[in-house]
Order: sequence, then C-alpha cells, then structure tokens
Amino acid sequence: AQSALRSYTSLFADRTGGFDNELSSTAKEGIYSEALDRLASLNALVKQGRAYLEKRLADPELNPETETSIAAWLGHAWQLTELRAAGLMIAKAQLVQLAFNTHDDVARSEYVDTGIWVDIETGKIYTTRNYRPYKAAKFIKSEDSFFQVAQIPELMVYPGDMNQRIRWDGMTSRPLETKDLAAIRKAAQADFAAVVKTVKGNLKGPLSEKQPVCLLKFQRIGVIDSVMVMEDKSGNRLTLTDRGIAEEPPSLQMLRLVPSQILRDQVLVARFRHDLDSRRLEVKPLGIVTADEIVRLTF
Repeated sequence: AQSALRSYTSLFADRTGGFDNELSSTAKEGIYSEALDRLASLNALVKQGRAYLEKRLADPELNPETETSIAAWLGHAWQLTELRAAGLMIAKAQLVQLAFNTHDDVARSEYVDTGIWVDIETGKIYTTRNYRPYKAAKFIKSEDSFFQVAQIPELMVYPGDMNQRIRWDGMTSRPLETKDLAAIRKAAQADFAAVVKTVKGNLKGPLSEKQPVCLLKFQRIGVIDSVMVMEDKSGNRLTLTDRGIAEEPPSLQMLRLVPSQILRDQVLVARFRHDLDSRRLEVKPLGIVTADEIVRLTF
C-alpha cells in the first residue's frame, strides 16, 4: 500500500523527486488521466483493505485471503508453506521464460527482477518477481534471463487474477525443444476481439493487473498511416506501442530489424495497455514465438 501511494505521487515528480514544472500541457493531461486511475485503485484498496483488516481483527486465527490479492496489497509476505497449505500449488510444472528485465523501483526502494513465464501444459502466463531492497541488495542474488525449460516439482502460485506471481524452491532444466514451442504457439489466442473483451473485463477490477500479458496469434504486422499495427485472421487490428510499463525498454524499433517472415503468421508475447485518453487497448510487443525460437524484443 505504501509503494502504491509513492507510485502515485511519483507521477508528478521529475528525476530528482521534486515537482516537475517543465511538462507540456499534453504530457500533463496524460499524467492526470493516469493519476485519476491510480486514485480509483487507492480508494478501492482503502475500502477493501479496511474490510479485510476488520475481519482479521475479529478473528486473529483467520487465514489470509486466497481468493484475491488483497493480502499482498496490504503487505503480507506469503511463505511457500502457506501457499502450499492453501492449495495454491501446481505439481510438476514446466515453464518457459518469454521475457525478462531488471529495474530500479524508486517507490519500493528496491531493485526488481521480473520474468514473464508460460506453462507449457496449460498455456497460462505467470510472473516472477525477485525483490532486492537497496540496503540488502549486495546480499541478495539477482535473477537473469533463462533460455531453457524449467522443470519444477512444486510451483507455488500467489492469489490474483491474470499473470499471477509464482515462486518455487527447486528446479531442474532441460533444453527448449520444437515441441515446446509448438505447445506455446497452440495456446495463443487467435481472435483479437475475444481477447480484448477478456482484458477489458479484467481491467474493471480496481486492484486487478492493469497491463496483463497474453499470447496472440497474428496474421501479420505492418505499418498503416505511420502507425504499427498487428492483424488477426479475421482482419481485427491492434495498435502496437512502446508505451506501457515504464521500466520495460522500447521494442518497436526491434520489430523493424527482424526478418520479414517473423512478422507473418507468428505468436506475439503482448503486454496490453489501456490508453485512458483514447479509451483503446494498445499492445506493447515483448517477444515473438516462432516454430524454431523465441525472439525477445526487450532485454
């Protein structure tokens, strides 16, 4: 909750932490739209958090909430044993990392290593987050990109909606094979209209994942009126953008460098973003899954 509030106030700050007076009116309008959305989330956090804490006060033995992510929002540090006891465990999971980055989260005063993973068997996308507080960063090993298949005896899944956080205690690895890529491609969604409906439904939750990642089967990627778009087999289009989570590096220029065949009939690792001013969903490309490899567009 504290980091959520700090993240809100940082919208109005420059790199020194002071109020930014140099922004253009257009930039300010964009910030105000984002600020209103963040205020709605903070308001929901206060209401849901108060109700949750009152229940906990009335019954100190009550187990943490597992149907929603409210416990984590209020600072509960889930232990692997708790997740296992709550039934939030998947046995013998096989995961492939689709994207990875490390960023400095000033609001949390931590370095954060974030990985995007897909379960080969189910096609469900998960997230790993390794937090390294500034004061203890030198004592905590940072995570890195992973290019093999992670074979995990017990995968613990945090409460949440889309792209739930995961953790594990031990794993083995094996080389990524073409059959794994085929399974990932098979799990991709080919109807953009259906995906947009699902994402919009998820965004209605004020504490839900605001920029979820999905696998999208596209027919082609190209430029129309100077705007890069992707198209499905039915002709539905989504605009591609570099805007999204600030800590992820830009990726559109990378698309201009890949071979042309990679921009046709492939699967995009797509991070959705709701443009609050235009009220449209846009997509930030994180990678492309072909029959032979995963082409990462961020690093």
